[in-house]
Amino acid sequence: MNSDVIDTIIPIKKNQLYHREHIYWLHYFLICWFIFLLFQDLLAENFKNIPIFMKVIKYVDEGVSLGVFVLLFVSCFINGRLLYKTNIDKPFIIFIIIALLSSITQKVPINIYMSQFIIYIKAFLTFYLMANLPMNRMTLRLYVRGVFGAGALIFFFGLIDFVFPSQFRSITGNKAFVQYFLNLPSVKSIFIHPLFFGWFMSFTGCYLFAYFTLLKKPYFIIGLVCAFIGCFLSFRAKAIIGLIYSIFTGFLLLVLKKQIKARLFFLFLLFFIILLVFFTPYIKEVLISKLQIYILTEDPTDVARNMLYIKSIEIARDKFPLGAGMGRYGSWYSRLFYSPLYYQYGLSEIYLLSKDMPLGINDTFWPMIIGEIGFFGTVFYALIFLIFLRSIYRQFTHSIDIEIKIFQFGTFMMFIESILESIASCLYVQPPFAFFIFGALGISYSLSRKDTLINFKMTKPSGY
Repeated sequence: MNSDVIDTIIPIKKNQLYHREHIYWLHYFLICWFIFLLFQDLLAENFKNIPIFMKVIKYVDEGVSLGVFVLLFVSCFINGRLLYKTNIDKPFIIFIIIALLSSITQKVPINIYMSQFIIYIKAFLTFYLMANLPMNRMTLRLYVRGVFGAGALIFFFGLIDFVFPSQFRSITGNKAFVQYFLNLPSVKSIFIHPLFFGWFMSFTGCYLFAYFTLLKKPYFIIGLVCAFIGCFLSFRAKAIIGLIYSIFTGFLLLVLKKQIKARLFFLFLLFFIILLVFFTPYIKEVLISKLQIYILTEDPTDVARNMLYIKSIEIARDKFPLGAGMGRYGSWYSRLFYSPLYYQYGLSEIYLLSKDMPLGINDTFWPMIIGEIGFFGTVFYALIFLIFLRSIYRQFTHSIDIEIKIFQFGTFMMFIESILESIASCLYVQPPFAFFIFGALGISYSLSRKDTLINFKMTKPSGY
């Protein structure tokens, strides 16, 4: 071979080896990053008296997601390849084009729509990052152990918060307010709101169920019971119903695929029914309270969340076909820079939607998509989710490796739970929800590629 060619190839090979070696550290960094996201709001709350620190903590997730994604391009260049193609690429690009065109045609100020644009795409950047990183069983175990370890710690803190809510929140610097159901405190552990605690317990519960049913290790059922108890103690109807529904769906899928024996199915079903019967009075109270707030109230149109849905349809109709533009309805930046649409559509008079108290403006997800991106944008966003569901289902059913199969099954249930919860939560654009959900989807995609399992071998960095 020509010496010039050899001289060119050797440095490239050395760079590739160096790159692969240091991916080990990148995985560790990302695990630490995901765990940091769980504590992000509590840290910001502790620095609320130092505004600059609080802002850095609150917005660091967007900077890191963009920065690491740029590193991904550098990584691809070193390895001499482009980003791996996924089956959501085309609808995602079309959604982005619609979102930008909508904002430009509606003459939304560029600082508003570009800031909101970053919020829209940061979860997808996490998906593409994780989908393109080399993965194998060893890396998967690192992520699973990291999340389960964090979950155990957060559940433990949740028990302390349940027994000594005022004292625990004072010590951790959390918001002191305690909400009660049937004289029991609504637990939030290290989060600033019970909503986050309920979601995270539901998130981990989906994976614990997957590990128990397919590995049949008793400690996973203990973990699942703890996740269910934690989910219940948050007294969040979305999380409780989401976990129950996702487990029911998972059970049905396993039975249809003949992945579990009938005896195990009925044994677990009996145990789950007993658990539900024990908690029925409390679950009933939570559901009744939600019905009274959103449906059985004297005037359902006077409820912020209901009105966000109703008016989003009107706005999408009036601004057909592209919507009102990013940062104009149901989003964080429509709240930060109070949107004129709230005056125009009479929402400024609704409690929690007024300029003086806008706390409920970004309390939902789908009204934001419908109102800001219009009917066309909503169709393509929904198409992305349908593709995700079909892909994860296929990944799980076609996977041969049991550990990968379990993770993909858990991801399938987790994503179903998230869709149900998104009806009344902005979890696809808000940390930590968005990063955990789309990060798990990306890991599942990476593990489904044959090349990542064959070509990537985890090697300890020199000096480790």
